[in-house]
Amino acid sequence: SAHMSVSSSKQPGNDANDANLSVKGVSHLIIVQIIAKLLTFVLNQLIIRYLSPSIIGVTTYLEFICSTILFFSRESIRLSVQRVRNNLDNKDYVAQKVVNFGILAIAFAFPIFMVIGYWQLNYSLVMDKLFVSPFYKPVIVLFVALVILELLVEPIYCLYQFQLDFGKRSKFEGSAIFVKCIVSVLSILLARQYFVDQKFEGVAICAFALAQFSYSLTLFACYLMSFRFEFHDNKINYNLVKLKDENAREFYFEQDTLTIVKGFFVQMIFKQFLTEGDKLLISHLCTIEEQGMYAVMANYGSIIARLLFQPLEESTRLMFTKLLNENTRSQGDEKPQKLESHKCMQTFNYLKLISIFYFNLSLIILFAGVTSGPYLLKLLMGGRASNWESTDIFKLFPRYVVYLPFLAFNGILEALFSSMATNSDLKNFSKFMTLITILVLIFLYLLIDVLNLRISGLILANVFNMSSRIGYCYFKISKFYSKENVKVSFVDIVRYSCPSILITSIIWIIQLFIIGKNTTNFVQLILNACFSFVLVIILMVMERKNLKKPFEKVTNKFMKPKLD
Repeated sequence: SAHMSVSSSKQPGNDANDANLSVKGVSHLIIVQIIAKLLTFVLNQLIIRYLSPSIIGVTTYLEFICSTILFFSRESIRLSVQRVRNNLDNKDYVAQKVVNFGILAIAFAFPIFMVIGYWQLNYSLVMDKLFVSPFYKPVIVLFVALVILELLVEPIYCLYQFQLDFGKRSKFEGSAIFVKCIVSVLSILLARQYFVDQKFEGVAICAFALAQFSYSLTLFACYLMSFRFEFHDNKINYNLVKLKDENAREFYFEQDTLTIVKGFFVQMIFKQFLTEGDKLLISHLCTIEEQGMYAVMANYGSIIARLLFQPLEESTRLMFTKLLNENTRSQGDEKPQKLESHKCMQTFNYLKLISIFYFNLSLIILFAGVTSGPYLLKLLMGGRASNWESTDIFKLFPRYVVYLPFLAFNGILEALFSSMATNSDLKNFSKFMTLITILVLIFLYLLIDVLNLRISGLILANVFNMSSRIGYCYFKISKFYSKENVKVSFVDIVRYSCPSILITSIIWIIQLFIIGKNTTNFVQLILNACFSFVLVIILMVMERKNLKKPFEKVTNKFMKPKLD
C-alpha cells in the first residue's frame, strides 16, 4: 500500500528493502515476545503460591482499566499515523507532523481519564474492594503515573512506527518486561518477610502496581534516550509545532489524517466493546476470587497457546498473505485475478497439513491435559501448602483444557481468513462478530448468573464464541477454494478424523481402568506420560504419509525468498 512506502533505510523509496526490514523486525518482535512470556511465566512461578485469588483478581482488573484508557487514547492515532502524507525531500517536516499526532494522544487522554475514573469510582465492585485494603493510595498514584508515562512515550512511538522501525520497539519492550518481572518478584518476596494476611494483600497489590510502573518507566526512559540520541541535531521537537503547507496555511494536524483519526476513534469504541465487553460483564457477574482463578487458569492454559500457536499463526499469516498477493499486485481490485493453480494447491496443502497437525495436537492436549493438568497445576502452584488448595481451581482446570483446541483452531483459521479476505469480506466478518458478541454476552449472563454455572459457564460461553467463529471461517475458506475448483468436503474431514479419535478414546478407556479419571500422584503422572507417548507414536504411524515429506516442499519454497 502506498502509505507504507516510508523508507527506514537511508535511500528514499526503497520498498523491497522496507518489506524485508519490516518482516525482520516483526520476527524479532515475535522472538522477544516469546522470551518475555517464558521469563514472566518462570518468575511468576516463584510468587504464585503466596498470592490469593483476590490479589490476582484486583491486579488483573486494574491492568484492564489502564489498558482501556491507553487503548482509547492512542489506538486510533497509531492506526492513522501510517497515512500521514510522506514527503521524501523534507523528512523532518513529515516527522514533525507525526510527532504532532503523538501529542494529540496525550490530549485525548484527559477526558477519557475523567470519564473512566468517574465510572470506576462510582460503579465498580472491584474498586470497593480496593478501597478497604490498606495501602490503596499508593496503588492509585502508581497506576495514574504509569498511564501518564506511557502516554508521554506516544509521540516517539508513532515516529518509529512511521519509519517501520520495529527493532527498537522489540528491544525496549523486552527490557521493560524484564525489569517488570524482577521488580514484581523482589517486591512480593520482600512483602512476604514483613507483612501477613490483610496487610500482605494490600502490599501485594501495591507490589504489582510498582512492577507495572517500573515497566512504563523503563519504556519511557528507553524511548526518550533513543529520541534524544537520534534526533538531537534535527529540527524535530518533542512538542506541538505549528507547520505550514504548500499554500502557506498554518496547521497543527494534517486534515486528511485527522479525518481518519476521527473515523478510527468511533470504530475503536465499538471494537473495545466487542473485544473487552465480556471482561466488563464478568467483572460485574463474578466475584473477585472467581476473576482471579479464571485469570490464573487462562495464564497457565494459554502458555501452550502463546508459545506454540501464536508464532505459527503469525508465520502462517505472513506466508499466506505473501503467496496469495504475489501475483495480485493490483491491490485496488476487490477480487484478485485467478490464482495460478499450483499456488492454490500449495496454499491448500499447507492448510491441510497445518489442520492435521492442530487436530493431532488437540487430541494429545486433551488426553494428557484433562488427566494430568490439575495435578501439574497443583505442583506448579506450591502443592498442599499453597493458598490455592481451598479453591475450586484444580476441579475447573480440566474444563479450561477442553477449551484450548477451540482457541487454537480459531486462531489459525482467522489468520488464514484474514490473509484471503477482501475489504467486503472483512466488513461482513465484523457484522458477524457483532452478532456473535451480543449472543456471547447474553449467554454469559444466562450461564453465570441465571443457571449459576459460574466459571464453567464462562468457559462454555467462550467455547460457543470460538466455535461460531471457526464455523464462519471454515465456510468462507471452503468457498474461496471452491471458486478455485478445490473441494473442501466436511464428510471427508469427519471420515479422516474418526480413526484417530477412536484410537485416542480406546487408550483413554484403558488408562481409566489403570489410573482413574485424574492423576493424583507422581507414579500416575509418569503412567499418564507413558500413555501419552504411546498415543503420540500411534498417531504418528497413522500420519506417516503426511510426515514423510514434512513441510519439505513448503520450507524449501519459503527458505529461498528469505535469502535474497
